[in-house]
Amino acid sequence: MTDSSDAAIAQALQALTNGNVEMAATYARNLLQTAPANPHAWRILGAALFRLNEPEPAIEATRKAVELAPDNIEAHCNLAWQYAVAGQSCESEAEYAAALSLDARTLSDHNSLAVVTLMRGLLPRARQHLRVMLALRTRLPSPPAAQKTHQPFNQAGFSELMWYTLSQLANTGFHAFPMAGTLLGLVREGGLLPHDKDLDFGLPWPEMDAAVAYLSQNGWQERPNPMHFINPRSLVHSRTGLILDLCGIAVESPGKGLIGGLWRKDIPAAWQRIVEYPEPLELIRQAGPKGMYWSLKEPKPWLEALYGDWKTPDPDFDTLVAAKNLRNFSLLTECWAYERINGYWAQGRYRKALATLSHSLYWRPEDSLLLSTRSRLAAIYSTL
Repeated sequence: MTDSSDAAIAQALQALTNGNVEMAATYARNLLQTAPANPHAWRILGAALFRLNEPEPAIEATRKAVELAPDNIEAHCNLAWQYAVAGQSCESEAEYAAALSLDARTLSDHNSLAVVTLMRGLLPRARQHLRVMLALRTRLPSPPAAQKTHQPFNQAGFSELMWYTLSQLANTGFHAFPMAGTLLGLVREGGLLPHDKDLDFGLPWPEMDAAVAYLSQNGWQERPNPMHFINPRSLVHSRTGLILDLCGIAVESPGKGLIGGLWRKDIPAAWQRIVEYPEPLELIRQAGPKGMYWSLKEPKPWLEALYGDWKTPDPDFDTLVAAKNLRNFSLLTECWAYERINGYWAQGRYRKALATLSHSLYWRPEDSLLLSTRSRLAAIYSTL
């Protein structure tokens, strides 16, 4: 590439990293006018279009990137992901295979292969790629610190939709109730958390499939699930764009408590991310702003189980890694911990990365890679 092409690609990548997706697409298109055979521009354009919810043009652009650079792991992985979300499983598998046949040499290679192996449930390989990424990051220049921004969260409008949906589910025979961040906001703040990003409802595990089917016919749409999670199930409201996570609560065995967590359908039980809640699941039916709904009879023990000191706000609390009721640091939990740390680091969110790393060290206190990573992150954070 020429120096001008290098600069244009760096500009487009920076825009994409910062979330300026439309600008990234514009930069990529501008470069393609003068360099139509530039595979990096096609790959960035495909990634931007995909995030702009234009799946078909995204796939077309990323396919062009693969044709121009068949040895580019990131392009194959992006195309595999886009095919998977579009429901084109055969095409997706072909791109997975192509990516996995190539040798990872760079940070972006390991990042792409980590995504692919996580998608396919190849967690030992995913863990390896994620740890290599951490090791590489300690030796590479780090991005500038992210500016403090908060995505707008329509508390009033989303609160109304929350109460309506809870009542709707209760009246149809489902026992959905506020939990996790939604419950925390209602109990501690008297409403939804001001900087939240979604709703969290719990419900008995046996009701999960029927509840998703019901909501899918009543204004909600299940989100693409290329990671094959069966718990929680994530839906988006068609009109408002609000995301709802339905978290199944199961009785593992009588007298041994309740479990929830992050579960896949295609991995061993020992790999699953499991959290434990107080037994029994006692719900009460009570009046809300939009009608009767179900709630926990004793919400505070559930909040204590998940957050510990739930009364003190903690903006760096990452539930996937920091939950106090984690059963163990399972392989799936470990992979997502490293994915989170890498992601926060790439975004310049150093305080969040450090907090998540500290929670990981709680489970792996003698891990030399995690210790050296913490030292590097702490050194970067001390200069901000």
